[in-house]
Amino acid sequence: MLTARSEAMDKVIGLEVGADDYLTKPFDPSELIARVRAHLRRSREYVSNPPKEEERKSVFGGLIVDHQARDAVVDGRPVKLTKREFELLAHLAANAGRVVTRDSLFEHNWGFDIEFSSNSLDVHIYRLRKKIEADPDNPRYIHTLRGYGYKLEPVVNVGT
Repeated sequence: MLTARSEAMDKVIGLEVGADDYLTKPFDPSELIARVRAHLRRSREYVSNPPKEEERKSVFGGLIVDHQARDAVVDGRPVKLTKREFELLAHLAANAGRVVTRDSLFEHNWGFDIEFSSNSLDVHIYRLRKKIEADPDNPRYIHTLRGYGYKLEPVVNVGT
């Protein structure tokens, strides 16, 4: 991201919504070139050393989120998710065990922060729960933390 916005919060938001880097104006062209080269080095390293199979999937008991294939499986059965539902699930999976704020979910999945009270996120989470939870009213995976956001709980299998 190349911008004149130099406040710390602008940088944080830019990086949280998907920017790989953040450079503010005015800048030295040699710094821009160095940053581009660094990104190219990392991308070449990724291509030559792709993540291991287990790093491409997040497993939560019977729920498997395959980030590479962009799909999910619950108790051995594939789950048909919309693009938005998968993005929500993948973002929660990437932050498993941590509370993901409503603002973060809006920014990551819609590309902006909702300034007003919106229930569209709640509707998407409800639909997602209906697809992955055995009992959506008593969720095993996605938990609501009222006033904060949502959390995808790592499932501990007792006796295994």
